[in-house]
Amino acid sequence: MNKDAFWPLTGGTLLRGVLYHAMCLLVTLGVMAVIPGKWGAFAAQIPALLLVTVLPYRTFYQVGFRDCNKVRYEQIRRDTFKGLKAAALGYLPFLLASVGIVLARLGVLPEEYLPYYRLINAPFLALMQSLIPTGLTFAEVPVAQVALTAATSLILPLAAGLGYRLGLDRIPSPFGKKQQVGE
Repeated sequence: MNKDAFWPLTGGTLLRGVLYHAMCLLVTLGVMAVIPGKWGAFAAQIPALLLVTVLPYRTFYQVGFRDCNKVRYEQIRRDTFKGLKAAALGYLPFLLASVGIVLARLGVLPEEYLPYYRLINAPFLALMQSLIPTGLTFAEVPVAQVALTAATSLILPLAAGLGYRLGLDRIPSPFGKKQQVGE
């Protein structure tokens, strides 16, 4: 089976997304344990952001780079948004969890959803603690802060989509090894 085909790429994105979230949770909690307070939250957010942007970007860049030759020799049709679509579908559970936090702010879901959402959206745990402090209820949190918190889950699909597009167009990547034209 072709691992660069759309559905295996989508399933792989879901599995990698869960792995990235677990890695981010461990890194965030580790940094916040060593450096307490707001500085620890800030310091923990940087490696978490790097994990959820660089790792999907690199994976999809390589897929796009390989697809470039397939498009050139007409083995597949050029689909500029293949990376974005595959990442969005693979990351759908996390995107739906973000919709859940907006619904919780609107009162459709109970207040008890927030701790679960913090766990689900682990790469942005430190940012969420700044935007939605644990002492506040959803009624006290401005809608803009909830919307910004929900929008953070778009980072991974956007990074993957950008990586695929740049790989497909053979634009050199700032991350990782140099690709050879024949690869």
